[in-house]
Amino acid sequence: MSLTEKKLLIAVDGSAQSLHAVRYVAENFARVKLEVNLMYVMPTAPETFWDLEKDAFFMEKMKGRYAQWKREARRLAQGFLNNARNVLVRANVREQQVGVLLQERKVGIARDIIEEGKKGYDAVSWGEKV
Repeated sequence: MSLTEKKLLIAVDGSAQSLHAVRYVAENFARVKLEVNLMYVMPTAPETFWDLEKDAFFMEKMKGRYAQWKREARRLAQGFLNNARNVLVRANVREQQVGVLLQERKVGIARDIIEEGKKGYDAVSWGEKV
């Protein structure tokens, strides 16, 4: 990698703040050769759901709704990643240099991002909603 090439990880969560982080990179690093990965870590379920999982009746009733929630969350995340990717491509980051990583939470959202960040990135950007 030459001095002008940079490998960036931008963690996104579907919020306006994370899209702002993508726009910031697009506006301020357009002249630098970039390899960018957009990473979206999906939560596995709302925390309250796990509190109720010990109730077998509740789990049986919610199984279908959980699957539906999960599909919808994945659809929304993929749509957001596509939009964020387009922001970078329109700012002249080469299309083949923009990757997307969509995964379910493994350990924890922040820890999953940190783990990915250890894979040779020059910088990690994280715009999260507050």
